[in-house]
Amino acid sequence: YLIEALKFYYDKLVNLYSDTPHITPINALVGAAIGKAKFFYIDPDIAQEMDGDGPSNLWAHGQGSLLRECIIKEIKSNSFRGESYQGNIPRYINSIKSVDLDMTSLLGICETYQINSLDFFLVLDVQGIEILILQQIPSLPVPPSFVMCEVDQSATDTDRASLLELMSSIGYVKLASDTSDAIFCLPRSFSMSTR
Repeated sequence: YLIEALKFYYDKLVNLYSDTPHITPINALVGAAIGKAKFFYIDPDIAQEMDGDGPSNLWAHGQGSLLRECIIKEIKSNSFRGESYQGNIPRYINSIKSVDLDMTSLLGICETYQINSLDFFLVLDVQGIEILILQQIPSLPVPPSFVMCEVDQSATDTDRASLLELMSSIGYVKLASDTSDAIFCLPRSFSMSTR
């Protein structure tokens, strides 16, 4: 299941995976509560030109968040992309758009799509609200066996420490991490996967 909040990118996922029956794109916004929420993103036309002097990875298309300041922080942190990029930072910030979306919970997604397998692997890239999603894990009928989430510069040191503390408190062990992501598992999952 690939969850994408914006219809524009959801349509791209549907097209990309149209011949892959075991992959299901879902057009939904997952957040901390059920209700309406303002979702921020970079205008796709502007995002297309934000690679600057490289690398050419179309990174700006992945910048969507409930927190406008997270997108601004990412735009500024990419100033290594050259002088032209740096000169356009105010324009890039002004290209941030918002849309009001219906928001659901992680439990809502699991119930709707009957995600309850012990092989459930949750991968999060939610620009600054990782901990709000991860706090919902105890409410799930079956927790994910593995969780991978961002712990990069979009989070503060305090946020990273809180995230690690949360995962430990709900029974997860950190398997690996680098400067951008961390992978956690439930000990029962790790022992099952190594047999």
